[in-house]
Amino acid sequence: MEKKDLIAGLVITADGAQMAIYDGSETHTRVLIPEGGNEDGLVPVSAGILLDLSAGRSSGRLRTFFSSMLGLLPSSGEEDLKRLRLTVGLQRLSQSACGAVSTVLVSLGMLRKNLFFQDLQSCFFLYAVTRKREYWAGDVALLTCRENVVHGYLLHIDRSRTGQTASVKEIGSADLGPSVRGERNDEDWDRERDRLFYELLGRMFERRTVVCSYLYGPYFDNSWAVRSFHYLTYHRHAFQGQNLFSKGACLNSLKMAGELSVHRMTVTQQEPLRVSFSMRLRLKGRETEALLIPRGTSWNEGFISLTLVPDRERMLVLTVEQEDGLKTDHVLRLAHFPDRPERATFLRVTLYLTSPDTAVLEAEDLGFGGFFPSTGRVWKREIRL
Repeated sequence: MEKKDLIAGLVITADGAQMAIYDGSETHTRVLIPEGGNEDGLVPVSAGILLDLSAGRSSGRLRTFFSSMLGLLPSSGEEDLKRLRLTVGLQRLSQSACGAVSTVLVSLGMLRKNLFFQDLQSCFFLYAVTRKREYWAGDVALLTCRENVVHGYLLHIDRSRTGQTASVKEIGSADLGPSVRGERNDEDWDRERDRLFYELLGRMFERRTVVCSYLYGPYFDNSWAVRSFHYLTYHRHAFQGQNLFSKGACLNSLKMAGELSVHRMTVTQQEPLRVSFSMRLRLKGRETEALLIPRGTSWNEGFISLTLVPDRERMLVLTVEQEDGLKTDHVLRLAHFPDRPERATFLRVTLYLTSPDTAVLEAEDLGFGGFFPSTGRVWKREIRL
């Protein structure tokens, strides 16, 4: 990761949008507060924006919204946006929503290869497992409230095999809306919703080793959740706030930049790839086929960037292998390659998925230190799977 790279995460929900950036120290991230905005950094999101995302429309309204969010960054000039690595977190990922966001952000000056997507559960996973080990030594609970309905999720890590697999699943919910309250007065309603919340926690924690809980949003309050909070915190860690999703999205950008290792774990949320990608590379003078993206990777996690020094090669050969073993070679020809001595060019090669059925192979001339400056030339090929 270059020193001038901007690492950020942007989460968009019905509750609002929130931007977090990485400040360069270990895994510390901070939320950006709009001028004159709320202390929690939440920016209101109109119903029209949510509708455009749901319909996959890259509208002018959506462009204005993202332009204002990018304006929160410490620097957002043309060159800054080209160095920006941004993860956009959405309630649910869809190809149409991701496509609309990609179109808008690229039109604003971002590079598509530096744009990543996650759903909120995956953002939660990244936030949880980058904290102290004791906070995720067992299962981890997440409690949110949307439209007066409390939803309970559990992060479970399967440690029974090499290459640990994590999953985030909704265990249950509790309706605490006006229809449930009925004619109860404030005191009776506090007791009743405390009981309902306690029952939800019981379903979540029963026969499980839950070591930590996160309460997202301002709804939860020990003024009414007296019994529930005692149960929630009994020999368990508990935290409440409204920034874990944006910080998790920012940590995903840090991971994609190669600056964060997540304990060799994968989270099973999105549609897994049914193909693998490999490339013929020359390592220590010998040609070998290196696995770049394995089968089973979530499509939105499909990304790798590496730097090569070509030795007479004027093409890159990417091999896509199907589940049945059938292999197909895709060639990216490096036409008009700079006229330099052999092994005097650094080539940044990036492979990334833009959807479950589309991959992009890109190569960029980086020059060769102070001897040969970069031409800025980029070669690119889109591959339909």
